[in-house]
Amino acid sequence: MRPRLLFLGKYLLFWLAFFVTGKAVFLAWYWAQTRGLGVGTILGAFLHGLRMDAAATAYISALVFLLVALSAVVPWRFVRPAILTWSVVLLFVVVGLTLGDLKLYEEWGFRIDATWVRYMETPAGVAATIADTPLLPLFIVWLLLFPPATWLLFRRVVPVTLEPPASWTVRLPAFLVPILGAGLLIIPARGGLQLTSLNYSSVYFSSSDFANQATLNVLWNFLNSLYRGGAIQTNPYEVMPAAEAVAIRDSLLRRGGPAPAETLLRMPRPNVIIIIWEGFTAKAVTALGGRPGITPHFDTLVPQGVFFDRFYASGNRTDKGVAAILAGYPALPNTAVLKEPRKYAGLPGLGRSFANAGYVTEFLKGGELEFANIRAFVLKNGFTRLVERKDFPRETWNSKWGAHDHVLLQRVLAEADTTTRPFFFTALTLSSHEPYDIPGAYFFGNETKEKRYLSALHYTDSAVAGFIREARQKPWWDSTLIIIVPDHGHRLPAIDLTSDQYREETHYIPMLWMGGALRRTGIRVPRLGDHNDLAPTLLAQLGLPHDDFLWGQDLFAAGRTPFAYYTFNDGFGYLTERGGLMWDNVGKRVLRTFGTTDSLDLHAGKALQQLFVGDYVGR
Repeated sequence: MRPRLLFLGKYLLFWLAFFVTGKAVFLAWYWAQTRGLGVGTILGAFLHGLRMDAAATAYISALVFLLVALSAVVPWRFVRPAILTWSVVLLFVVVGLTLGDLKLYEEWGFRIDATWVRYMETPAGVAATIADTPLLPLFIVWLLLFPPATWLLFRRVVPVTLEPPASWTVRLPAFLVPILGAGLLIIPARGGLQLTSLNYSSVYFSSSDFANQATLNVLWNFLNSLYRGGAIQTNPYEVMPAAEAVAIRDSLLRRGGPAPAETLLRMPRPNVIIIIWEGFTAKAVTALGGRPGITPHFDTLVPQGVFFDRFYASGNRTDKGVAAILAGYPALPNTAVLKEPRKYAGLPGLGRSFANAGYVTEFLKGGELEFANIRAFVLKNGFTRLVERKDFPRETWNSKWGAHDHVLLQRVLAEADTTTRPFFFTALTLSSHEPYDIPGAYFFGNETKEKRYLSALHYTDSAVAGFIREARQKPWWDSTLIIIVPDHGHRLPAIDLTSDQYREETHYIPMLWMGGALRRTGIRVPRLGDHNDLAPTLLAQLGLPHDDFLWGQDLFAAGRTPFAYYTFNDGFGYLTERGGLMWDNVGKRVLRTFGTTDSLDLHAGKALQQLFVGDYVGR
């Protein structure tokens, strides 16, 4: 039994060491960038990357564990060749990916993934890509990796002899223990025992994109991309000539021009806090025709700020909402840009815009930032300080997600108290996410999902009100703008808002601006817009550049064309001042209409969908 366990341990260490060596090769190859990181960041790339290296090692080793179990009943002379064949083939693949990665990262700016498979269909393109490849240095790297690793496998790792135990009392454990070990490999394969399984955010740790890229395991990154289909490879929503779609977009999205027609702020550079309220729907807001009593404190705050009462969520999930709010990137019908770091590499970011203006930027979440790959995104977006579940005492956590909302918002107050420069904070709440686990009593009961959801909204409403109440007493209140906006709406509660025919219940959301930095309060803004408009509207109010937010526009811009666009699962909604519609791509039919619509509205919605998805595919 002991020789088998010793071999399995050596096999795991072999692959883990090989992946760490591959990381060292990558950092050495790009030494010009590596030397600017600092020793601590370089070590961080190795340490944080170990989770992904361990996951790749677990995937590779699972079959070997099963083969070792089989060796309890099958002679080793049959099992050993199978293990060596599997190992050498994988070694060949990993070394090949490593060499390709060294070349392609320079060209693409992201680590090798399934994208290159598409290029294999066009040999001319492959030839052009590798035309100036430094073959001799790559061959040297191959010599340093493949032959020594193969030698180690044959001579030091996989034993020459490992005969089956003589008795069944020993043979049975020798069969069962490796099978149990193969099952336990699920833990490193998913990145640990935490709620969220391994993703890019699990290893991203730095404000340096290169350092984050260096943490990635080349095999895991490739297989993950391959599993996801290399993202969407073609645009399934092309229904008109590109020039026609662009002309429609340009008629709707007008950028540049004069300053906002209305100035909301009484100072040019206030502090800014965005509270992204999980799953907060207009159906819970009395001022929007929702059910009274669900969020009574928010109802009280509405006349104390600037209230946007014709605002829509871009998508139906947190990852889509975060991308739309912080990068002005529209939600996509069947995927989310946060899933693919290379896809959002070139996007603008509110965090970056504020950082460039001299602000301290911080993103706070009571839960794990690995969830929905948020950590990687917000680091790329320009946030330099991060707060997440592990930064809160365990006793403040709920049963699943992390720190309760009132604890998160208390942390926001504390961070604001200790920050000397102008700050831009974004806090993402979580209590109104399933399973709606909140402290204290459930105001509406907890017998049904709807009652738990409404109780969770009621709790977060109290937490937000407490935050505003305490913030008013702070010295920084008079120079601060607070924006409360949901990440998406919700299908609950099951009430009808169609008495106002411009509303759509699931994506219709409130947005409220508050704080001492406002010039005046008690304003309702009836301008039709969506998440994509938040960033350019905010930056325009501060007099900061915002033309790089291509898919939204300043809600107060002169001559703006009012419209809102949102997506759901393989469909979209398009609204104008006259009315709106919902289109189902699967059934090729209009699901609903609101107010007055015509064929031009549907055509405009299809043009936007074609361009949004086309932009994503082309990234």
